[in-house]
Amino acid sequence: MRKLRLDTTILALAFSVLMLVGITVPAKSNTEPFAITELGRIISGDGEGGAEIPAYHAGSKRLFSTNGVRNTVDVYDLSDPAKPVRINRVELKSYGSDVTSVAAGRDVIVAAVHRAETFAANGTPSTPTGVLVVMDVNGKVLAAPDLGGVLPDAVTFTPSGTTALVAIEGQPVCAKDDPATTANESTDYTKAQDPLGGVSIVDLSNPATPVVRFVSFKGLTVGDLRAKGLALSSVVNDAAKDLEPEYIVALDELKAYVTIQEANGLGVLDIESGSWIEVRRAFESKLSTTPIDTSDRDTGKGPRSYKNVVGPSQPDAIAGFKIGSGHYLVTANEGDAREYSCLNDDLRGSSLKVDSRRFPDWKTWSGNAELGRAKVNPNAGDRDGDGDIDTIHLRGSRSMTIYRNGQVIWDSGKLLEETQIAAFGVANINGGHSLSADKSTVNYTAQDRSDDKGGEPEGVAVGMVGSSRIAVLGLERMSALVVFDISIPREPKLVKWIQMLPTTPTPASQATAWSPEGVIFVPAEKSPNGKPLFITSYELSGSLTIHQITAGS
Repeated sequence: MRKLRLDTTILALAFSVLMLVGITVPAKSNTEPFAITELGRIISGDGEGGAEIPAYHAGSKRLFSTNGVRNTVDVYDLSDPAKPVRINRVELKSYGSDVTSVAAGRDVIVAAVHRAETFAANGTPSTPTGVLVVMDVNGKVLAAPDLGGVLPDAVTFTPSGTTALVAIEGQPVCAKDDPATTANESTDYTKAQDPLGGVSIVDLSNPATPVVRFVSFKGLTVGDLRAKGLALSSVVNDAAKDLEPEYIVALDELKAYVTIQEANGLGVLDIESGSWIEVRRAFESKLSTTPIDTSDRDTGKGPRSYKNVVGPSQPDAIAGFKIGSGHYLVTANEGDAREYSCLNDDLRGSSLKVDSRRFPDWKTWSGNAELGRAKVNPNAGDRDGDGDIDTIHLRGSRSMTIYRNGQVIWDSGKLLEETQIAAFGVANINGGHSLSADKSTVNYTAQDRSDDKGGEPEGVAVGMVGSSRIAVLGLERMSALVVFDISIPREPKLVKWIQMLPTTPTPASQATAWSPEGVIFVPAEKSPNGKPLFITSYELSGSLTIHQITAGS
């Protein structure tokens, strides 16, 4: 989901490196499976939004980063990853209002650009379609085709590097109140413009003359998708508008896999025909067997189990790899809600009308120390259609999931919260960082996110380190990076928790790795120093870190 940028003015400061804080899960031996070193850190100087999504081009040894503050793509020379140098800044304001993503292809770099909505005098919105800016590695713009859909949210390439795939989110834009009436048009969904979600397939065989195909979800029905377990809005009642792609990955030239976050869906797209092979429900955790902490006011009681309560994964970023005939997908299960003035499905548990037979202890469970404070989806869970909730749906599963050929083979479940408990103590998990009133200090508030989406797994990347395959998961709210060994996809191991922003008060000038957003992996054969790297962007600090990861001793 596109986020509104807060008006913060911190971190446009000089480079200041924090000590890497590592929490290592106890191993059976004294050896470290991987050696992880932070080589470099880039401070955009623009604060929040100054660096959001990174992309690396191996041929030029350059790093490209979206800068939402300036509406630019910033270009860095990464020949020496320990000493990155900004060498260019590509202006995008003539193409649209907001750069949302960037990706590196074989010969070109592409940037997805949103064009802002406009409003008529009576408050009626118009929603322009987005643009894909195609440039060479020096930043020279070669083309800027219209994508045919509204709000491009993520862009990637197929392995050939000549076909770009753009997730078109198509979020609704509510009307503004008409000054000539007493009605509240801004709260009326029928007055809104709700564009189609979908994927734009862009053939860049000839970068100067791109060919765009926009694939929507027309033809899919709300009834069929609900029968599969997807969470569709009770207000929209149109699957083509309700499904909002978030992220996309392609493991070959034939298929693409798309996360459809708010509806908790995974789409499989036939790239050649431009049609949907399948849209299915993404992973869903059960709190009866996977306890989590659902309250920010429970005085540190920690994770608990509940019957008839689920955590739809609502995946954000997605990565993947192939082993033989197996297509493996890895998702970061952040969770998200539809929160607009004309469409809101984000409520507290205490507001729900539940089936008393399925929730006989609801008087206790609906209290603030239990499920009363938990963020829930009121439009999902009425299984028998009688007007009350039979299964409570929370926001996100707070986990990482691995799929093989569409089937879940592993989910981290309660592992991330258990790791926090072991490291910080049960009273200090699921916190959030915020700026002090005088903007001098970044403070950590323990339990602040327990009622919502926990640590919020946001970004994920996978790659090979020697003969091992690793996944790097970014936790947005905890400002942490979690490294997994997924060499055996059914039996991953958490090998390192890297707390990039301390859970103790930190001078704002040193809070230079705050809120990881995008994560990419650079394999050894494409790396500027011949060693595997992972590069992370941090939305709130407007910065990037470059880590080297090698086989340990």
